Amino acid sequence: MNTNIWILNHYASDMYFDHGGRHYNFAKNLRRAGYAPVIFGANSKHGKAERFFETDALWEEHVAEEIDTPFVFVRARTYTGNGKQRVLNMIDFYRNVKKAAKEYAAQHGRPDVIFASSVHPLTLVAGIQLAKQFGVKCVCEVRDLWPESIVVYSDRFTKDNPLIKLLYRGEKWIYKKADALVFTMEGAYDYIVKQGWEKEIPRSKVHYINNGVDLEQFDYNKEHFRVEDPDLNDPNVFKTIVEKEKDFDVHGGVTYSDGGKNSHHPVDSNSYWLGFDCGHYGDEIDVDQAVEYKLISPEVEPIMRMKEGLFGGHAMTADETESECKKLADQVADLLEE
Repeated sequence: MNTNIWILNHYASDMYFDHGGRHYNFAKNLRRAGYAPVIFGANSKHGKAERFFETDALWEEHVAEEIDTPFVFVRARTYTGNGKQRVLNMIDFYRNVKKAAKEYAAQHGRPDVIFASSVHPLTLVAGIQLAKQFGVKCVCEVRDLWPESIVVYSDRFTKDNPLIKLLYRGEKWIYKKADALVFTMEGAYDYIVKQGWEKEIPRSKVHYINNGVDLEQFDYNKEHFRVEDPDLNDPNVFKTIVEKEKDFDVHGGVTYSDGGKNSHHPVDSNSYWLGFDCGHYGDEIDVDQAVEYKLISPEVEPIMRMKEGLFGGHAMTADETESECKKLADQVADLLEE
């Protein structure tokens, strides 16, 4: 009998349609190793007044056939923006995923392990509570050090702030109650020691798994999406551009280069692309603008919201970014004329 591993992630539902993502790849490889994964996510689309499936049922199962893994879409209200309705959406998922899990277990069998992943900590709390009810282990995955990131970048929210103290208590409770912890960043146990929690949270329960690279997909793309471009293959042309990049006067310097004949990156074209980041360390974060232009994913947005307003710098507008692009284009044109 296969080991049943239930993965809880509020925002995992997009992975069913995208055929990719961290927990999609977890499930794919767990299945290959002989385990039986199930992914629980919300049926509400992030930031939209829409649902993935038009149903009022508490939950609905759909199988991702390419990885032979069930996705359980859990009822949660829809929302737009980042206000009260989004918070209620999180609470909906927290409450309903526990109800759905019990019903799912009655029909398909109980889990052997629960893997609960943030963004928001209520999913971790739900995972710990469900694991206790089923009498199984719970692994909690932490993808951001809340509220530490707020404290580090803010002069207003210090460790003595009552809200911050409450958040630290909640964080410690999760770390203590989890049977194992997975962090997506290195040095997590150094952070735990810094907080003075090492006597209650042993090093043996803390693990590190980054997002990594799917080498199978990489090898496939390398074989099937090859780019042959005379300019890229000409060492004189390519060398000239590379040498000059450091001299381009653009916000933060050139940080992107890709493309070429019949390239699919960043778009389908025959062009060679240079680019820059419109947000660097010290720049302010305009999350509403990033969401509008789909520059950040639903999973990243809550983390960015926590840091909004903390840097005190300037957030580049769309017009300013367009102006920088034109300035870079003029410099490239001058370079090619030399």
